[in-house]
Amino acid sequence: MKTLFLLFSTVLFIQCGTSEQKELPNGAKAADISVEQFAAQMSAENAIILDVRTPEEVAKGKIAGALEMDFYGDDFNDQIATLDKNKAVFVYCASGGRSGKTMSKMTDMGFMEVYNLEGGMGAWLGANMPVEK
Repeated sequence: MKTLFLLFSTVLFIQCGTSEQKELPNGAKAADISVEQFAAQMSAENAIILDVRTPEEVAKGKIAGALEMDFYGDDFNDQIATLDKNKAVFVYCASGGRSGKTMSKMTDMGFMEVYNLEGGMGAWLGANMPVEK
């Protein structure tokens, strides 16, 4: 019984610590990733960091180097379309909802690699990660 409990605990721990990456039909990759994964991977060469919060939210601080595109802006889709579809995109919002929708939209538009920050800026700040004003 003790061995079964240890096995179950180990499997649960491993599953909680990994993100589910979706392989899409066109070979694209999309995944919700943790703050730690986001921070480690966003500095990849040619990566795009995309903040989809409102200007009022961005004014409180953003991740260094992030492009700003307001999810609620009338020209949001047009702005997204200007980005390089072959670069890895790391997208975030306040809590992960808008950025999750953006990730789906971008993969539908033909982007090859898109990652959503789980928990958004709230999780980033909760992990005491740096922001710029």
